[in-house]
Amino acid sequence: MKIVFLGSSQKKHIADLLGRAGCTCIMLSEEANAVKRKVLNLCRFLSADMVYSVGGGNIETSYIYRLARFFGKKVVIHWIGTDVMLQMDSFCRTAKTFHYEVLNLAVSEQLKEELKSIGIKSTYLPIVPPDIVCSLDYPMPQKHAVLVYLPMGKEEFYGWSQVKYLAGENPDIPFYIVANDGIDEKNIPKNIFFMGTIPHEELFELYKRTSILLRVPEHDGLPVMMLEAQGIGRTVIHNIGFPYVVTPKDRTNISLYDAFQEIVSLPPKLDVEAKRYVEETFLPDKILMLYRSVGVIG
Repeated sequence: MKIVFLGSSQKKHIADLLGRAGCTCIMLSEEANAVKRKVLNLCRFLSADMVYSVGGGNIETSYIYRLARFFGKKVVIHWIGTDVMLQMDSFCRTAKTFHYEVLNLAVSEQLKEELKSIGIKSTYLPIVPPDIVCSLDYPMPQKHAVLVYLPMGKEEFYGWSQVKYLAGENPDIPFYIVANDGIDEKNIPKNIFFMGTIPHEELFELYKRTSILLRVPEHDGLPVMMLEAQGIGRTVIHNIGFPYVVTPKDRTNISLYDAFQEIVSLPPKLDVEAKRYVEETFLPDKILMLYRSVGVIG
C-alpha cells in the first residue's frame, strides 16, 4: 500500500505508524520551484494507492484531491481540530458540507459529534506519536508551576486573557509560556515567563519544572502536549472534557479559578492513573488495529 500525505505536520506521526505496518508513506514535495514541485507531486500522486489529508480545511481546493476523485483513488480525511470549527462555520453560512466518497476520521469523540451535527459521518481515530513517553521517572517539583502552550499570533484563541487572569490571581506560582517570545502589552503579571519556541527535548526539561499543564483554547482536537503531560503524571486543566483531565464547570474565569485552586491547595502529586490511561489507550498496536478496523490498511 502506497499512501501520499498532505496537510498538517501531524502526518508524520501517522506515516511513522503506518510505515511500521508495511505501508509506503510518501510526502508531497516542498520544492521551491512551483512548476517542478507540481510535476514531482503529480508523479508521487500517480504512484500512490491512497490520498491521506491530515486536516480537512482546504481539501476541496487541493488539486491533488481533485485528481484523486478523477482517478478514483481512495481518499482519507483526518479531522484534527480547527478544521472542524471552520467547517462548522462554513456550514452555518452556506448549509453546504462534504458529500464525497471519502473516509472521514476524527481525532476525538467531540470532533466526531461536531462533524455529525453538520452531516459528516466520521470514525474516531486518534493521532498520537508512536514513541510518546509514558513514565513516572519525571518527579514532580516541590512547588506548583504551570506550563502553557500559547503560540505567537494565536494568543487570544489559546486563552491568553484567562492565562493572564489566573497568573494574576496566583502571583506566587510561576507560569511558563512556550511557543511565544513575549507579548507587547503592559501589566503582564510578573510570574509569567515567556520561554519562546524550544526543542522537544528542552520541553521535557520544562515538564520537570512544572506540575500543571494549562490548556484553555476556544476549540481543540486531541492535543499531543496534553497526552505527553499525562504520560509523565502531570495534572492537566483543559476546558474540554477528556479522561483524567480537570475540566472547569464552564468557561468563566471564576470556574477556572475554582478548579485551579482545588489543585494548588494540595502539594504536587504524580497522576498515576492519567499515566496508565495514556499508556494503555494509545499503544501503537491498538491504534493500528483501529486503522485496520476502518479499512485504511488491510
